Amino acid sequence: MTGRRLDDGVDDVRVRSLLVDSLALWQVDAVVAAPDSPATAVIVASDGTQVWIERPGDDGEFRWIVRSSSPGETGARRPRPCTSLVGMLNATRRSLGVDVGEPLRIMATGAKQ
Repeated sequence: MTGRRLDDGVDDVRVRSLLVDSLALWQVDAVVAAPDSPATAVIVASDGTQVWIERPGDDGEFRWIVRSSSPGETGARRPRPCTSLVGMLNATRRSLGVDVGEPLRIMATGAKQ
């Protein structure tokens, strides 16, 4: 299949804005900074965790690379390649240790489980 991916036209400013909104939704005390290239964003959490979000320069399969480090670590963890914005957000959430929560179940009244 050829064609544009949904996240091809997303500029770095919009990505950082999405990350700020996501951090608020996840209730993570952190700041999002606009770093020098090649990173799109750097997240610094209040506990010292840092997450770097990069876009690889080539037109390869992966659109995003997420790297992170926890307080006391030397260097970044293994990079997590992501093919979409959703994958990048999931990798960022995991890097920050945000709990996924329980899935919501909706049933009709009186239904048996």
